Amino acid sequence: MLTKVEVKWEVRSLQISLSNRRVAFTCQSLQYSGQTSYKYPTSHSVSFSTGYKNYAEDVAGSWVAAQMNVTCKRGTGKWSFDVYNTVLNNVPDLGDLI
Repeated sequence: MLTKVEVKWEVRSLQISLSNRRVAFTCQSLQYSGQTSYKYPTSHSVSFSTGYKNYAEDVAGSWVAAQMNVTCKRGTGKWSFDVYNTVLNNVPDLGDLI
C-alpha cells in the first residue's frame, strides 16, 4: 500500500527557476481502482499522505507508482523533466500517470 509520497527539487543556482510542478501517485488493482491522485506543489519540498486504504496485490492489473514532473528554465532555455518511480506494474503498456 502506498501511504506517503515525498518530493524534493533542489535548485543549486539562482539562474534556474522551476515551474509546472506536478506529482502523481497511484495504488490500484482490478479490485481497488480510483486510488490515483494529482498534486501541484508550489514549494521545492513537499510530502503528501495518500489517504489510501487498500493494498494492490501482486497480480495482473495492479499498479503502485509515483511520478513527478517539472519544467526548469535558465535564461531562454527551458527543459521538462519526468521522473517515474514504479514499485509494482502488472498492467502491460502502462507506465505514465498523465
